[in-house]
Amino acid sequence: TRSPPGWRRARAGSGAQALPAPPRHPSRNRWYFSYCSPAAGSQTERPGVGAPERRQAMRDLDKQLLEAAEEGDADKVTQLLAQGANPNATTFMKSTPLMKASMGGHVGVVRILLAHGASVVTRHDLAKENVFDFAVQCRQTEVVKALLDHGGAAYANYVLIAATDEDCPEIAEIALGHGADPNAKTTRNGVEYSVIQFAGGKVTEILKAHGATVPKGCLVPILLAGGMLGGFSAVVLCLVSR
Repeated sequence: TRSPPGWRRARAGSGAQALPAPPRHPSRNRWYFSYCSPAAGSQTERPGVGAPERRQAMRDLDKQLLEAAEEGDADKVTQLLAQGANPNATTFMKSTPLMKASMGGHVGVVRILLAHGASVVTRHDLAKENVFDFAVQCRQTEVVKALLDHGGAAYANYVLIAATDEDCPEIAEIALGHGADPNAKTTRNGVEYSVIQFAGGKVTEILKAHGATVPKGCLVPILLAGGMLGGFSAVVLCLVSR
């Protein structure tokens, strides 16, 4: 089966490193091959063909899983996964159970889904963002911890850049505690910058406390003007003062 489109792309507009491919779901792989491969001794008998009831049942399980994850019902999520629901099920916009649980701050459900192979790199079709982006935007610090505990340092730089973009010092601290590089690089409009160049006041102090260095000559007039016009005057004045 193919990986979801766009999983190799870095964080939109940030230039973060590409994320690894999502894991395959074993039960769905078995169904895929039983559906697509001829049964032994026959070129026409396929267990999946002619079984619309089973396919509909699987779709119903996936829909219930998405709803249970959004509601934070850990017991129901566990039950549905045991019945064969796909932890990487998606809505028509590619919203996953993990995304829904993360945005709602349902840490228990997040851990259950991760333990069953839920992907952290699937991107929402409209927002073009993954579960880390949604968790940071919703300031779900405990969810971010759970995601990083599961994924390790591989995603720490990505989370640090997202936390800098959202001016979230608490999550920046969490990312640095999981091995993020305080001098991580990000690309904007084809130009590479250090993450500290786009950090707000508190995030800047945290990065400097962890050894980040501010590149000389990093503040150009057009960047300052853009910050002022964009309503980020406090951020610009903080950077100018340094």
